[in-house]
Amino acid sequence: MKRPYKTKQLAALTAFLEEHRGEHFSAADVLRRFAEERIPVSAATVYRRLERMAEDGTVEKTVSDGSEGACFLYRGGEADACEEACYHCRCERCGKLIHLRCSEFESVCRHIREEHGFSFDIKRLTLYGVCSECAEKNGESAGR
Repeated sequence: MKRPYKTKQLAALTAFLEEHRGEHFSAADVLRRFAEERIPVSAATVYRRLERMAEDGTVEKTVSDGSEGACFLYRGGEADACEEACYHCRCERCGKLIHLRCSEFESVCRHIREEHGFSFDIKRLTLYGVCSECAEKNGESAGR
């Protein structure tokens, strides 16, 4: 495996990853931070580097569907840093992606697997609905 060149851009990306260890983020989040801090790095570089890191296991990549961007989770070389399953909820109005760790939902997934013979691909499972902020803006109940 080729070792990446040590560049200022790679150092900035590594610093971002360390700062967000165990948190989900998108390439857009990285680019937004770099723009705020005036770090000159192209979108292509960020996407390419994150893809390589996903291939070598440095980050975990999750794609909810073909029309949305991927989100990433930096594990920092710890293969089991996130032992709990992480589910995703996407707001159909604002597009916000919520990362959810919920033992109640794990019970539902277990029930569906054991009683109905169907297992979810957790890395691709995304629940769609309306976030509480968007529901509040429209005077709706978040639980409709």
